[in-house]
Amino acid sequence: MYAFTYAGFHAEVLKMRDDWFVKGDWPAFVAWWIADDETPTRAEGSKRLEHLHDNGPTSHAFDFIAPFDANGQPLTMDRQKIQQHVEIVRSHQRPGFE
Repeated sequence: MYAFTYAGFHAEVLKMRDDWFVKGDWPAFVAWWIADDETPTRAEGSKRLEHLHDNGPTSHAFDFIAPFDANGQPLTMDRQKIQQHVEIVRSHQRPGFE
């Protein structure tokens, strides 16, 4: 997810977010782990976003700066593995977006 978000076409569009959105005091997104058969709801996302805003990153609600694994433990991202995924993302992007 990190590689997709910050590399390739999505990253190019993300660089222009200040042209479209007003910078707020709230986090721009929230992440949390769900079971394979679970579908998150907007209400759940809103609650998790509020939790992240009020408490900072926890295993209940986190971001890419301070992620947690599925067992609730702080996660250190493997930058080498991310770079491998970035190369995969870039190999699938449209010409002209680098």
